[in-house]
Amino acid sequence: MSPVFKRHFWLAGLLFSSLTSCFAGEHAPPDFAAIESVQARKTAFFDYLQPIAARVNTSILEDRSRLLDIAESKDSIGWWDRRFLNRLAERYDVDPSDKQTLLRRVDVLPVSLLLAQAANESNWGRSRFATQGKALFGQWCFTPGCGMVPKGRPAGQTYEVRSFSTYRDSVKAYVHNLNTGDAYRELRLIREQERKRLSSPEGAELAEGLIRYSTRGEEYVKEIQSMIRFNKLDRFDDVASACSHTEMDHRC
Repeated sequence: MSPVFKRHFWLAGLLFSSLTSCFAGEHAPPDFAAIESVQARKTAFFDYLQPIAARVNTSILEDRSRLLDIAESKDSIGWWDRRFLNRLAERYDVDPSDKQTLLRRVDVLPVSLLLAQAANESNWGRSRFATQGKALFGQWCFTPGCGMVPKGRPAGQTYEVRSFSTYRDSVKAYVHNLNTGDAYRELRLIREQERKRLSSPEGAELAEGLIRYSTRGEEYVKEIQSMIRFNKLDRFDDVASACSHTEMDHRC
C-alpha cells in the first residue's frame, strides 16, 4: 500500500470518527463553576473540550494531507491545487513556494497541551473571560471592542482579552496562533523534529516552545508540563497525532 493511499485511508477513518464523536463539542458547555467536586469538574472540562480539539485537528490534517500530496508530486500541479496552495499559504502567512515552512505550520497540536493551557488560562472554564467571552486561552487583541478589558489593566495599555462566539472558535484561534506566531517558532521546530523521528509530538515536549506565551516564562512552561503529567493528559493525544504512527506515513 502506497504512503499516499495509507494516508488517505487513515484520514477517512479519522474523519468518520470525528463526525460521529465530536458533535458533543457543539453543545452548550456545562456550568463548570457549579460543579463542586474538583475531579468531576476536571472530567467535565476535558470531556467537553476534547471532541472540539479533535475536530479542529482533523480539519488541519485534511489540509496537511493534501499539501503533502502536492509537495510530493513530480508533475506540475493543476489550477485547483494551485488555488488550494495559494489560499493555504495566505492563511498561514507563508510564501506558496516555501513548502517546508508551510508544512511546519500546517500541523496539529497535541490535545494534552491544548487541554492543559485551556484549564490553566481559564481556571477550568470558570473565569470571566471564559464564561462571558468564550475565551479559553487569554489571547490578547488590540482593536477597541475586540474583547474584554482585564480588571487592573495598567493605565495607557490598550490590549483586551479576545472574545469569541463559541469555544470552538477560541480553540481554532489558539491553534492558529501557535502555528503562525513568531513567538512560537521554537515550538514548531520541536514538533518538526519529532515528526522526523517517527514520533507523535507530545504536549509536554512542545510546551518547551511556550516560553514567550506568558510573562512568567520558564515557570509557566513547567506549570503546563506539570498539569499534563499530573492529569495524565497524554491519553488524549492519540486522536490528534495518530497520523505519525509508524504504520502510517510518518509525515502526514
